[in-house]
Amino acid sequence: MTDTSTNLNLPFIQPAQAQKHVTHNEAIEVLDHVTQLVLAEVEALNPPAVVENGAVYALGAAPTGDWSGQGGKLACRSGNGWLFVTPQRGWQGWLDDGARQVVFDGTAWADIAAPDMLGVNTSADEQNRLAVSAPSTLLTHEGAGHQLKINKSEAGDTASLLFQTGWSARAEMGTTGSDDFAIKVSDDGANWNTGLSVDAATGWSKLARMSSGSVAVADDQLGVVQTPGAAGFVFITAVDSLNPSAPHSAIFVYDTGTSPELITMSVASGIANAGASALQGQSGADGLTNVAVRSGAILIENRSGQSLTYSLSFIGGHD
Repeated sequence: MTDTSTNLNLPFIQPAQAQKHVTHNEAIEVLDHVTQLVLAEVEALNPPAVVENGAVYALGAAPTGDWSGQGGKLACRSGNGWLFVTPQRGWQGWLDDGARQVVFDGTAWADIAAPDMLGVNTSADEQNRLAVSAPSTLLTHEGAGHQLKINKSEAGDTASLLFQTGWSARAEMGTTGSDDFAIKVSDDGANWNTGLSVDAATGWSKLARMSSGSVAVADDQLGVVQTPGAAGFVFITAVDSLNPSAPHSAIFVYDTGTSPELITMSVASGIANAGASALQGQSGADGLTNVAVRSGAILIENRSGQSLTYSLSFIGGHD
């Protein structure tokens, strides 16, 4: 029978040994230091001037003072002295000063790397490196708000939430193939219909053959709005200081195809149909909002005497 254990080198009580409690207490003391190991420092070289009983330091290659000659060992503060234990490959501990978990690889202590893949109640794979199988998944705040961030590399890549039925795609929302936000649906996972899209550059939105947005036009300036299709209805509502300006609002039927045409449906006193005139900013009647069409665009000339923001809604005629 050997005198010590294989892994922890704990002393065995020998037959007919006197003072057996001393050997037993030595073994308990080692266990007390290395079980649920908490390290005050790794690669430590100089013993601290003040140290709490029970503190454990993972020593570097050439420590000094009371630690001299004990390189690579664990220095465990015991009473008024030090107990030295040789760590074994695979031992793990909590590094107190770095608030992280470390492992001994046989030579040095290193951080325990996060797993490359994680499956919770299911299997993860190279495509789905985090996989969760559960009735629900909760992401909550830590005292304030909470953001779920989905980042992509380039504008032409995809950052989205994909909804599936039987592993076949049915709905998707996000930035797919561009930085414009879109919500689209499919009944077979292959053919898609876009229900809503929002242009990243302008904020203009398009909703199932209806689109809307706004353009700010200073006095005696011209606003140019590209139409979503060659023909349809356009509702123009002027806004001044966040309030609708009814005199500068109207409804038109437009055609911006090969023969641009603008037909008045309803206009207020401060807005005028300028047909296919080539408005420039001060071409139309002073004091009015003059609206005209040209190939592919609605022209809004503001001559009201103040800056206005025009909200436009297009119905029908989407290409």
